[in-house]
Amino acid sequence: MKSKSKNCIGVLLSVLLAVSLTGCGGGGPTAPTDIPSTPTGVTASPGDGSVSISWNAVSGATSYNIYWSTTSGVTKTNGTKITDATSPYSHTGLTNGTTYYYIATTVNSSGESVESAQVSAKPTAPTALTEVGSYESSEGLDAVYVVGTKAIIGFVNIDESGFEILDISDPTTPILLVHKSLIFNSFGTLYNVDPHSFYVVDNTLLYIATNYGLYVSNIQDPTHPTEPQLIYSDNFWAVAVVGGLAYATGGAPSGLAVIDLNSGSRIGFYDPPCCSNHGVYVKGNYAYVADGPDGGLQIIDITDPYHPIGVGQYLGRYTFDVSVKDSYAYVATSGYFQIINVSNPTAPTLVKEIGVWRDAGSIFISGNRAFVSSQELNMFDITNPTSPELLGNYQSLYAGSSVSGNTTHVVVVDYYKMRVFEYF
Repeated sequence: MKSKSKNCIGVLLSVLLAVSLTGCGGGGPTAPTDIPSTPTGVTASPGDGSVSISWNAVSGATSYNIYWSTTSGVTKTNGTKITDATSPYSHTGLTNGTTYYYIATTVNSSGESVESAQVSAKPTAPTALTEVGSYESSEGLDAVYVVGTKAIIGFVNIDESGFEILDISDPTTPILLVHKSLIFNSFGTLYNVDPHSFYVVDNTLLYIATNYGLYVSNIQDPTHPTEPQLIYSDNFWAVAVVGGLAYATGGAPSGLAVIDLNSGSRIGFYDPPCCSNHGVYVKGNYAYVADGPDGGLQIIDITDPYHPIGVGQYLGRYTFDVSVKDSYAYVATSGYFQIINVSNPTAPTLVKEIGVWRDAGSIFISGNRAFVSSQELNMFDITNPTSPELLGNYQSLYAGSSVSGNTTHVVVVDYYKMRVFEYF
C-alpha cells in the first residue's frame, strides 16, 4: 500500500507540473541574446599625428568600442574608451613618435564582448621626400607646371627650345606625350624661344612666359597641342592669368604688365622699385611680385587693372618666387624661405625666415605643405605659419631648380632630369 500511494502522488505531481508549464507559455522561456563575439582582424596603421584602427564586422553587433593607451597591456579597465566607433576609425590629435596601443570590443543588447588582441602603431611625420620616378632629357630643363596628372616642362638648348608634356598618372614611370618647339620668326629669321614659366587655365589653355613674349597653346589634347600663338611681345619671366587678364612680370622696362587676352594689348603697367621681376601670384585684388635683388616682395593693388598701384612691400633679400595662402605670402629668396603676413597689404610683416642651401628659386604650396626648391628640395608643414616645421629634405639638386605638383606628388626639373617625389 505504501508503494502504491507513492506512485499515485508522483503521477499527480507530474500532471500538475505539466499543466503549470503549459499555462506559462507553452514552449518554455525565450533564450536570451548571446553576447557577441570578439572582433577579429584588428589592425592599427600609423599616419601623421593619427592612427587608423580597423577590424572585421561581427554578426549580431550593434556597436563597437575601442580602448587605447600609451602603455602596453591595455584592457577595458585601464584603457581610455572610445564608444560607437566604426571601422576604420581614425584616432587623431596624437603625438608623432609615441606608440599607441589598442583593443576593440563588440556590443549588443546583452552586453560587451571580451577584448580583442592588442595592436599598436606609432604616428610618424614624413622625415624625407621619396623620389619615386624620373624622366631623363637631352635638353636643359628650366621650368615645370603640374596640372592634374600632366607635367609640363620647359627646355632650353642652343639648337632648340620649347616644352614637353608628360603623363605622370603613374609617377614611377612618366610618359612623354609631346615634344614641342617654340620658334620666333622675325622678318624671316628664326629664333629659339626660351620658356621661363607656365600657367594653365581650365586644364585647356597653356600660357607661356618667354624671352620673346607671352604665348598660348590649347593642350586639351595633350598629345597634340595647338601651335603656340604669340599674344604680346616682350621679355617676360612669369605669368598668372585671372578673369581674361594676364599679369606678366619682366619686360622692358621691367615691371608688372597687365595684358588683355582678348585684344592682345597691354592695358596696364606698374614699375616696381627693382629692375628684375621674377615670380608673380594673383589673389583677390592684389598681385604679389618677387622683385629681384632690391625690390623684395611687392604688393600691387589691381582693383583697377588699367591703373595698378603699389601699396606695400617687404624688402631685405633677393626674391625669386612667391605663393600666397590665406593671409600669408610664402617667398623664395637668396638663401632663405620667408613667411610674410599680408593680412594688411599696406604693411606686410615678416613672421618667419628659415635658411636653405643656396638660393631658393621656386616655391609650391599644397594644402598645409610648402615646397621650396634650391639645390635641395625642402618640405615644410605650414599648418601654423608662424612656426613652420621641416618635414622632409632631398639634396643634390641643380641650383635654381623649379618645383610644382598636385595633392600627392611634387615634380622638380633638375637641369637634365625631371624628378617625381611622393609626399604625405
